Amino acid sequence: MWLWFEDLPISTQTLYQRLKARGVLVVPGEYFFIGVESEDWPHARQCIRMNYVQDDDTMQRGIEIIGEEVIRAYQEG
Repeated sequence: MWLWFEDLPISTQTLYQRLKARGVLVVPGEYFFIGVESEDWPHARQCIRMNYVQDDDTMQRGIEIIGEEVIRAYQEG
């Protein structure tokens, strides 16, 4: 599943590091846009790939953590 955060004020690499520190693993969008400079297409650094193979409770908590970190990024930005 792709999640897009329009005008995300941090890179998805930074978001990945924050989420990883909290036990949530995602894939930064930059890895999927080979040959596309993020300066030319900001969308490439505003989305993440989320897999959903955990049980419902674990998924719900992971989504909550993603939301918390994204809100934090916008507040800081």
